[in-house]
Amino acid sequence: DDSTQASLAMHLLMLSMLEGKLTMPGGVAALDIGCGTGWLLEAFALLSNNSNSNISGFDLDIEVATQVLSDPDATSLSTKTPMPRVFKANLLEERFGLDSAIQRRLLPEGSFDVVNVGVAISSVESPVFRKVFGLLRAGGVLTAPICDAGGLKPKTGSC
Repeated sequence: DDSTQASLAMHLLMLSMLEGKLTMPGGVAALDIGCGTGWLLEAFALLSNNSNSNISGFDLDIEVATQVLSDPDATSLSTKTPMPRVFKANLLEERFGLDSAIQRRLLPEGSFDVVNVGVAISSVESPVFRKVFGLLRAGGVLTAPICDAGGLKPKTGSC
């Protein structure tokens, strides 16, 4: 259907934008916020192909991603990258809805080379954007759909 095709197109666009960061020789710390089915997590692992990489993602519902990533035929098994970690968290809640100690362990500030957000953020001025941006290391890359990027509003749809 159209939504699946749009999602696939968006995923492929993100991968093309992130490819150089995902293939760093020393490995990569990558996070997919709103990881859904885990498709991007598998793609991150395959592109990285590095035993020093740490790929993780979270969503409100992780059942499908957990099943996909635990499948013995999962593509992540054909890479040197350790199996991506998936956990339940909420982007909109304080500390991502996690206990302080768990949040520091799973989502330490300034620890990711790549952060992808699979849901729209209202603007670059929003507290959510600042929270997500704070997860990046210096020189890290953030990909996210932004509804109002400095006055640039979408011509169609709503946010």
